[in-house]
Amino acid sequence: MCGFVLFDTQLIIEKAENGDQDYIWHCIDLFLDFITLFRKLMMILAMNEKPLPLLRQPTCREEELGLAEDANFRSPLSHQWT
Repeated sequence: MCGFVLFDTQLIIEKAENGDQDYIWHCIDLFLDFITLFRKLMMILAMNEKPLPLLRQPTCREEELGLAEDANFRSPLSHQWT
């Protein structure tokens, strides 16, 4: 991915040396390279993210017996990150 940025930068330098003064298009090229880099990085980070464990809701009988306070019935939002 970084190769795209380096390649486009070198291409912009060569174009500028040959008289191409289209700065707007050159900026758009580099901007798109950085957007692609950012998206790929986010995809890599998302793949490494640990999913939250699936938690089930207590049944009426478990609530009657007072078992609803068990750790297996915690809300995913109350999960303590350690």
